[in-house]
Amino acid sequence: MSQVALRYCLDNPDIATVVPGVKSVAEVEEIAACPHLPPLDAADTATLGRMYERLFRD
Repeated sequence: MSQVALRYCLDNPDIATVVPGVKSVAEVEEIAACPHLPPLDAADTATLGRMYERLFRD
């Protein structure tokens, strides 16, 4: 799930900075892989956008 959230942030031009918290080397490796993942598809991006608006902007 954290990779999906980070991929959304990387693809979103309205989000300038992401500061993920990590507790292990495995989490660092997971986060480091995010820029190399393909962009999210339009449906996933729209769903996450609605969630972002509801949880963080309202």
